[in-house]
Amino acid sequence: MRGRPLVSLLRERNAYLEQARTLTAAAARPAERNRIAGETHDLLGHRLSLISVHAGAFELAAARQAPALVGHVELLRTDR
Repeated sequence: MRGRPLVSLLRERNAYLEQARTLTAAAARPAERNRIAGETHDLLGHRLSLISVHAGAFELAAARQAPALVGHVELLRTDR
């Protein structure tokens, strides 16, 4: 008769641990998404800054070496 309460206790403990695992995993998902979104935002901002710097250098070089292309090159750096 001693085995039955122990089995019941172990089942309850197992159910509790499963619920805790599920809740922990559910809480970790938004945190991981936010971390990934932050990294993506930082990476994209860095890449866009590099594009802008290179486009500015390209525009200056075009002004000196190919004035006819300045208008086209300016499109890379501006939104007009």
